[in-house]
Amino acid sequence: MSDRFVVLGLARSRCQWFSDLASWSSHAVAPIDYIKCLTSDEAQALIGSGRRLSAVLVDAAISGVDREFIALVASIGATRLGITGLLSNSQERFHPCGTSRGTEQTRSAS
Repeated sequence: MSDRFVVLGLARSRCQWFSDLASWSSHAVAPIDYIKCLTSDEAQALIGSGRRLSAVLVDAAISGVDREFIALVASIGATRLGITGLLSNSQERFHPCGTSRGTEQTRSAS
């Protein structure tokens, strides 16, 4: 049994957290197998494939995420997290749909 978590990320390709998580995964900074999806259809296909997922991270700006999508994620037992942007009020979008948590994306001081 692997000690790595399998995390599916659903966001636009230029989303900062999406790229950061991919980098952390590939450099073994985060002990995860990270799967990047650019569309909700692609994510649904992967979720339905039977592969075990620990968590599904969804950016608030992505379209196609509805109650059915959240229910599909819940049906496989994965944790559901909604990532909101700095200037959006999209946390309200995720909580009624049944995400486990909405989290605010922050920018690091560089």
